[in-house]
Amino acid sequence: MFDFDVILGMDWLASHRATIDCYARSVIFGNVCQPEFVYHGSSPLKSVKLISAMKARTLISYGCQGFLASVMDTSLESPNIENLSVVREFVDMASLWIHHRLRLSPNDRDLLR
Repeated sequence: MFDFDVILGMDWLASHRATIDCYARSVIFGNVCQPEFVYHGSSPLKSVKLISAMKARTLISYGCQGFLASVMDTSLESPNIENLSVVREFVDMASLWIHHRLRLSPNDRDLLR
């Protein structure tokens, strides 16, 4: 039940001792002679409200409030730099370069600078 499409007359609601709980999205029918009956509507799915940067700029220019949030999922493991292939390749190349440079004579090292 996303909203009440039909609002019944107050007399009918009063005669059936109905209470409309908008927050809980339910209608409670209470009768002294019968057990209480509760009609629960379906809750709408929470949808993500996204707007474009252009729309946000327009709304803010009209005086609407804007909030900037930075959200991080802390349940995920942070990536380890050694696990990145580019870094691994760089470390391999750097070690080869250092090894090669150390084998050169001091005069040859000056040429590489």
